[in-house]
Amino acid sequence: MHIDSAIRTVSRNVIVNVAGAFWQFVLIIIGTRLVLHQMGADSFGLLALVGGTAGYFIYLDIGIGETVTKKISETQDAEKLSRTVSTLFFFAAGFGLLLALFTALFALFGIPALFSFAPPLMQSAISMFLVIAAGLWLLYPLSMFAKVFVGLNRLDVYNAQRVIFQTLILVMILAALRWRNSAEAAVAAITLGGLLWKITACLTLRRMYPGIEISRRHFDPTLLRSLLRYQSAATISQAAGHTVYQCDIYMIGILLDPASVALYSIANTIAMKLTEVSGVLGTAVFPMISGFHGANMGDAVRKSFKLGTKLMALALMPLVVFLFNYAEPVITIWVGPAYLPAVMALKWLLAAWFINAATVVTSLTVKAVDRPGLEARIGAVVAVANVALDYFFIVKYGFVGAVYATFITQLLGFIALNAAVCRHLGLPSAPFLMRLAGTAALGTLFGAVYLLPLPPWLFIVPLALHTALFLAAGFWLVLDAEERKLAGNMLRIISGRGRD
Repeated sequence: MHIDSAIRTVSRNVIVNVAGAFWQFVLIIIGTRLVLHQMGADSFGLLALVGGTAGYFIYLDIGIGETVTKKISETQDAEKLSRTVSTLFFFAAGFGLLLALFTALFALFGIPALFSFAPPLMQSAISMFLVIAAGLWLLYPLSMFAKVFVGLNRLDVYNAQRVIFQTLILVMILAALRWRNSAEAAVAAITLGGLLWKITACLTLRRMYPGIEISRRHFDPTLLRSLLRYQSAATISQAAGHTVYQCDIYMIGILLDPASVALYSIANTIAMKLTEVSGVLGTAVFPMISGFHGANMGDAVRKSFKLGTKLMALALMPLVVFLFNYAEPVITIWVGPAYLPAVMALKWLLAAWFINAATVVTSLTVKAVDRPGLEARIGAVVAVANVALDYFFIVKYGFVGAVYATFITQLLGFIALNAAVCRHLGLPSAPFLMRLAGTAALGTLFGAVYLLPLPPWLFIVPLALHTALFLAAGFWLVLDAEERKLAGNMLRIISGRGRD
């Protein structure tokens, strides 16, 4: 694998991912406003609490997707691809049945034990989990097929299907709420839309790549044991990450009420867009780093890790500062002044998810070099700490306490994971971490442009000034000479001036 060719592929994939992520952002902004005002704070909070579980199984697939992406990106041999996909599919089909059974039992016995909602809300929560369980036995094995396109570097296909079906899911949610204004109707629409998406991905894969066969004769128990060693660690990492994402909501629901969950979810919906932006680069970078590792190109892996992490911080900082300064008008315009108590939560969550997003390339590098257990151990500690801090902080500070817990644990996890990866790759960790800290400080410093006395309708001017000043300074102060050259090549390709 040639580095210049890989950068060209990544650059084009970034363009495709940006378009897909932007459309997803538009859908979430529009959909949240419509659904919130249709359902009310209590039902919306319940949907955020329980519906997040459905979204987790539909989109994150508990380690299967990352395993498929990594293994497929390391080879283009049709026989090996067929063995990998078939082996994981039949394992996932069996495991999906067990997961569906567990979810149903949790609905019947876990929900009444954990929460103290009013009877109608309690019954709604139970019904929502039962709907998830009904679709889970199919969703789990089918969820891997969309990620096969990522491993094959066909992000155009992946993003086209993502845009189509996420739009369809929103339309289905709104139609379901008009038919029956309830949280369980919305979850049913999410689950059905997810099934249609994954079935379409499977059929598209068979049509575009007939050489990849899904058959029991390709099932390889020896390969399964090898894949499960990787997947088990990836599963722990994803479960830990999901615990951090969702435990705040669950703990608020247990200790407070659904209306508080709604306030937190409103802030979290905006702040977590930072992780969506980081996914734009991460999804494109992961197959490349895996390919470098598979080709024993250790120096290319180190360069990709350093450059990718720095570019992530440079790309996200202007957005963080912009949303921090305009948090109050954003909430007011988006969902109305009744939800202004979410402003403080939004500001802290922006900082927390910026730290998380800056760790995305680090996380993918760990998986690419076959060390997912490293992230799993750190992620498990972070998740447990987040749950513990949630309990004490929510009792003392209300729903904003969950935000404080998330910020603290994300910062500790960021430092620990980056230091561990630097040691594994043979890089000095202290200078690297200090360079990233300096990047954040630089971005905050240039945020002084928001103090300019400009009329409100010129709100875009400070953002443009901040972005231009910060990126120009960051290009020379954060990147070294070789990284500036690689970044310049990426910009030329993205702008259409690079050669094929």
